[in-house]
Amino acid sequence: MSLIDSANLQDLTQIYLFASTPSYLYRHFRKQSSLADLARSQPIENLVAEYQNRTTQENRSVEDVVMAYAVLVSITHLPYQEAQAILDRLDLSLLDWGEDIRTIFAATTKTANVIKVRLPYENRLPDTLKSSSPNNIYHSKFEQAGRKTA
Repeated sequence: MSLIDSANLQDLTQIYLFASTPSYLYRHFRKQSSLADLARSQPIENLVAEYQNRTTQENRSVEDVVMAYAVLVSITHLPYQEAQAILDRLDLSLLDWGEDIRTIFAATTKTANVIKVRLPYENRLPDTLKSSSPNNIYHSKFEQAGRKTA
């Protein structure tokens, strides 16, 4: 049983056969929505098992290699820390470009760390400028000049 339907597998196979660099393979596999869907729909254990089954076979077919790369790239659709932990568990040397895919993933993924810092607030505005209303500022200037406002 394949995790990817035959139409998508055929598209992935064409990309694989055309690829001359790991970067090309990674970029074009990442664009396939079926691989993002695979990462969302399958438990991690299934993905790991599929990768191991496809890469440890004695006489691998083109389909086996394509499926192994497909699983590998689908894992990169997971949150960065989770994907990195899974990639660390896999023997990526079983694929010619396995380690390259990990390197490309790490180099191209943008992680975001949000740090909230609470600074002590000190109100340094004069009382007349505390309101953001332009009317209050206008009236306060007249009062400072000794004029009365209506």
